[in-house]
This record gives sequence, C-alpha cells and structure tokens, in this order.
Amino acid sequence: MCDRELLADLARRAIAPSAMDVIARALSALIVRRNFAVSGVGFVSESDRDTIAQAADFLVRREDIDTCIVYGVVGERFIEGSLRTHSPSVDPAAWIEAAFGVDEKGKSYGGGRRDKGGFRIPIGFLGRATDRAQLWQLVEHSAKAAMLRMIGDEPAHSSVERNGNHPHT
Repeated sequence: MCDRELLADLARRAIAPSAMDVIARALSALIVRRNFAVSGVGFVSESDRDTIAQAADFLVRREDIDTCIVYGVVGERFIEGSLRTHSPSVDPAAWIEAAFGVDEKGKSYGGGRRDKGGFRIPIGFLGRATDRAQLWQLVEHSAKAAMLRMIGDEPAHSSVERNGNHPHT
C-alpha cells in the first residue's frame, strides 16, 4: 500500500542549490546515444559529492533514457560517478568493471545492485595539477571514451566542448 501523504511529502522535497547546479551542468554536458546518457559535471567538492548521484537520479527519468552515468572530479583526488538504470539487461557492477577495469589488487573501482551503481577512481598525482581545465579535459576524454566504448559508440564531443565552456569549480 502507498501512503499518499508520504508520496506527496517526497514530491515536495527541497533540492539544495548545489544539487541544482550539478544537475544543470549534467544537462548542459549530456550526451545521449540510443537509450544511454553520459554526462561529466566537472569539479565537485567533497561535501557535494552526493550531487553526482542526484543528477543521475534526475537524468534517468528522461523518457528516452534507460541508463545514465554522471561523473565528476571530487576533491581533486577521485573521478566519481553514478550509474542509474531501468534496463534489466544492464548489471551496474559488471558494467562499471567492464568500463573501468580493476585496481592493482584486482578490486573493481565500483559496484552496484539491480538499478544503480557507483565508482571511484583515484587520479593520483594528476590531482596536483595546477591547470584545472587541462585536468578536466584529460578526465573527461578518458572517462567518456571508456563509457562510450561500452555503449558501442565512438567518443564524441560534448556540448561543453562545443560551446567552449570551462569546467566548473
């Protein structure tokens, strides 16, 4: 049974300004291939890292998308991302491991369950780069290429690159 009051309360839930900012960045950088969507949101503070998952939750609601992946650089130390899916043929944990591989100990960079997953890839010494735009360009190119290969598509330029915008701080 559904509690209508609870559902109404959830529908009215406030969204933090930082989450709206990341959702806007995800929308502006969105790449859609068939029923998959991929979006890089640039740099996200450690305290706002959950906004990446919130953006993925939002984007997967688009009617022509079954699976979406949103990613960004968190705390200048990690590439973090969230995968959301409605597709029974997408196993988030297996998809993430196939896209990004495993670390030197054989451990996957991410995991998941039936309809969602997440990943966290250390960027190591590259995180000390002083040119954030160049760092984001490297991260975006590498992450996007891995994900688009999984979708069966060649890497393409995002709207952020086409518009000449720089990553967000």
